[in-house]
Amino acid sequence: MDERRKVLNDMLAGTFEKAGTFLALVGGAGYAGLFAIWGWVSPYLQRWETLTVAALLGASLLGFIVWQLYGQFVLAKQQMNFNYMLTVESADFDEAFGTFQQENKKVLIRLRRIWRPALFGIAIPGVAGGALLVAACIRHLICGT
Repeated sequence: MDERRKVLNDMLAGTFEKAGTFLALVGGAGYAGLFAIWGWVSPYLQRWETLTVAALLGASLLGFIVWQLYGQFVLAKQQMNFNYMLTVESADFDEAFGTFQQENKKVLIRLRRIWRPALFGIAIPGVAGGALLVAACIRHLICGT
């Protein structure tokens, strides 16, 4: 039973890491693309369009940066705590590992509670800003205004 649990845990950890890397890469490329389009179209946008797109994309980007920084802070803190437990002269690896697992479980519970609101808080304004930007671009192409 323990061997299957370890294999499953390792597999899920790898999948989670790949998903996080993928989201960061796609998110960064998405923001870069939207801001490139905005730079190209901004002279043709009305003031309210510019301000609305700036507010929506800015809020989304700020949320994305905060979420990424928070995630890296949590990982770094866990790593430093575990390394500190192991550097104590009379460190017992099994005890340190058990403490690490308990702390990791608490962190995962906390992250599980906030990841969905964070995701929606990042995605909704980003998608809305991107949709408004594309709609304004299409309107200006069709109407010539």
